[in-house]
Amino acid sequence: MKLATRMLSFFIAAAMLYLLAPAAWAEGTETELPEEDEPILVADEEGFTEIVNALIREFGREADDYCGISVGFCYTKTNEALFYYGDEWYYTASVFKLPLMMMLANDVLNGENPIGDYAGGPDEVLRECLVNSDNTRAFTTASYFYTWPKVRENEQKLAGWTDDELPEGFLSWEETPKYSCRFLIDILRELYANSDQYPSVIDYMSQAQPGEFLRQNELTDLVIAQKFGSLTIGGEQVNHIAGIVYTDTPILVTVLTRDFGYYYAKAFCGRLCEELVSYSAELDQRYAEKEEQIEQEKLAEQLALAEVQKAEAEREAAEKAAAEESARLAAENAAKAREEARNRTVFFALLIACAVLAAAAAFFARHRKKKHSGRHGK
Repeated sequence: MKLATRMLSFFIAAAMLYLLAPAAWAEGTETELPEEDEPILVADEEGFTEIVNALIREFGREADDYCGISVGFCYTKTNEALFYYGDEWYYTASVFKLPLMMMLANDVLNGENPIGDYAGGPDEVLRECLVNSDNTRAFTTASYFYTWPKVRENEQKLAGWTDDELPEGFLSWEETPKYSCRFLIDILRELYANSDQYPSVIDYMSQAQPGEFLRQNELTDLVIAQKFGSLTIGGEQVNHIAGIVYTDTPILVTVLTRDFGYYYAKAFCGRLCEELVSYSAELDQRYAEKEEQIEQEKLAEQLALAEVQKAEAEREAAEKAAAEESARLAAENAAKAREEARNRTVFFALLIACAVLAAAAAFFARHRKKKHSGRHGK
């Protein structure tokens, strides 16, 4: 009975050790994550700045120093952003309707409708504010259905900025807020990356200002979603645009101007968009070349690794063959030694046998001699 109990305890302990050992091993083992590839970066600030400066000179203004124009650009394939005086803040004008309508579209998507049937309901308000830049619907939605503090908080959320990154008083601004190109680009990034969260916004932006601002000259066939803004306030005239240009690699563009003139601003935006579309194509080429270079480098590394592995395999095979040959020779030597030992044993055995036989023969010879001598004596 005691033996059976001990055997049962032994098997239970063995089973627990088998089950728990993998978990203990896993807890003590760190999983090595694969190394991430370095991001491919292709945009260059110098080239971008020269594009903007050349256009500013083309429109009769002094370039290089700030002259009331700011530009933001984002190449979406790498998410690189470039800015020309991107941290200058301007009265938003009607561009504020873009994040406002993004908030409304997202609320409706999530089952909320803060405006009810006002002015035909959410879809009609979206269309009128984004296509026709309707002020009444926009200001009523912002001030009555949402309140300005909530509108400001939504803008901050969409841009992904912290309180420390915002200018002083941003969250308390009401009908006269300000944006910078950097701030607007981050809002466009959110819209572009998560457009499904803001239904109809890009569609309605794509219908706005046909033949104007970003969508003019040679670009009328491109899909361009844009929101413009124009306002004169406190003796200051501002004309802005924020948009997504669907080139082979879509680009995000913002232009904020101060005292540049409405028609000059529109023409400037059109020319700038042409230049940035060409610049984007150049970046596409750079990206393809860098990608090819990286692939070639990876291939070279793989080939080098294969050579190292081949050499290592050959070395191991040679070592294994040498070890096997050494073992074979050792076995042969051992067998030979055993054979020699056996032969020596047989030799000594025969020698001893001969000695014994010789001794026996001598003994019997003496015995016969004595016996013979005895007979003759009698």
